[in-house]
Amino acid sequence: MQIKLIFQFLIVFIHQLLLSPMTLTQDSGSGFITNCSKPGIVVLTFDDGSGQYTNSLLQLKKLKLHFFVLGTSVEQYPEILNKIFKERHQIGVHTYTHPHLNDLTYEQQKEEIVKANDAIYKIIGVIPNYMRPPFGECDDECGKLMKSLDLIITQWTIDFYDWHYQAASYQEGRTKTLNNILGYLSLSNPKIDSFILLQHYFYKYSVDIVPEIVEAFEKKGYTFETVAECLVESYKNKNEDGKMTKK
Repeated sequence: MQIKLIFQFLIVFIHQLLLSPMTLTQDSGSGFITNCSKPGIVVLTFDDGSGQYTNSLLQLKKLKLHFFVLGTSVEQYPEILNKIFKERHQIGVHTYTHPHLNDLTYEQQKEEIVKANDAIYKIIGVIPNYMRPPFGECDDECGKLMKSLDLIITQWTIDFYDWHYQAASYQEGRTKTLNNILGYLSLSNPKIDSFILLQHYFYKYSVDIVPEIVEAFEKKGYTFETVAECLVESYKNKNEDGKMTKK
């Protein structure tokens, strides 16, 4: 009986350890988002650009995705950002050049956000109100700045670690990235768990596994939403003079 209780305790402990937000590689603070406010929800988020594989994601018509975009990337691929916006996916800002924000001064941090938002606004006419700091790095001072800019810092529950396999072959990157997320899924419970998943959409192997990820989560009873929806908020963006415009 005692052995059984110990075993049950270990199962619960491992579950909580593996499914808690992965804070070892991201900063946290007041108002930072790491998961949804309701169970059974999954959010697919994609960082770092509007690159050549984005159209593959946009073909998944039944899903609304969340793209955290770089200012430099949207300037390079304005037509992709426009398509993301017109198809009513959610857009967040990921800075202008992808720096380590904690290494910058206050003014440099602010410039990274302002330049990125300006680039986004010139293309789609609205400014996102969600942001994700590169590398998950945003300390207390950075957090205060983002709050002053009315930005909601959106971290993640699980990192696919797709970036870890960029030097590997396509098949190795695909297999290991897929196994990473399916391992977490196997231990999860949609009655209590929710996920904000982090991927990068300039790795083809990571983009290509999305349909399998969606199928696996749906089979286990999860549904897919955007960050705003999973927080029980309306999808909103700010226009240039700071007023809120519902989308």
